[in-house]
Amino acid sequence: MELLVEEHRRFLRISYWICKMLGWFLLVIGGVLVSNAIVFLNSPLKPSTQIALKASLEIAIFNGGKYLFCGCISLGLAGLLKCILNSSNRPHWILLYADKILYGYAILLTVETIRDILVNGYITSSIIDFVVRLIIILISGYTLKHIILPSLAI
Repeated sequence: MELLVEEHRRFLRISYWICKMLGWFLLVIGGVLVSNAIVFLNSPLKPSTQIALKASLEIAIFNGGKYLFCGCISLGLAGLLKCILNSSNRPHWILLYADKILYGYAILLTVETIRDILVNGYITSSIIDFVVRLIIILISGYTLKHIILPSLAI
């Protein structure tokens, strides 16, 4: 393992910084979307514009939540890369709770799909796409918790 890390150290370091910058960028964008949507949801408007605005702001909250979860996942991956690069370094808290973040993202995805069915009467994306994404997220969380983290001796 150490030979492989030494052989690809530069690539791993570049990947670490890209994941870290992307994670913080996604967290900021998601935070801005969610906070703006919450502020606008509580603002007084005319009844005719309020219904359309609330529907679009609910979508903004779900999209902001997706950005927040993807940012946390990217920061978790950056923490994993840092832990691999510095073999003596203890992982950050986000890596320790990455499986719970993935399970939370799966719950958000399920709630959004149920909301699409109740509001629109159909799923805006295909059901196969939903099932495949849900399976990938759940397998990733299980793999992270039961295979990757124990191999790092955490």
